[in-house]
Amino acid sequence: MVVCNAIVIAKKAKRVAKARNKAARKKTLDDVAQSIHKTRISNNGSVPHKFISDLVSTMKSEGPWINQNMINYHFKPWGERTDKLHNEVVIAHASDHITIDAGAIPKVT
Repeated sequence: MVVCNAIVIAKKAKRVAKARNKAARKKTLDDVAQSIHKTRISNNGSVPHKFISDLVSTMKSEGPWINQNMINYHFKPWGERTDKLHNEVVIAHASDHITIDAGAIPKVT
């Protein structure tokens, strides 16, 4: 009975540690994506050549698990969400009188 309880506790501890590790990795990749996005905005919409590979080489001491593919695949949807949110904010501030009909193009009055 004691061995069974120890196994259950060990499995639960492993699951909790895995979830914390996953959350920490996501937070790190979100921070990297935000850095890339800020650089892209300040560089007229494009990421400088070798910027991501330089980021990977500087971050190897902090996170040896980071590689260029992880950053690229994390940044693509993150950047699209951020761009979409930015465009919606710009449109919302352009006019207070925007009407959207279902299935139609938004009409600004």
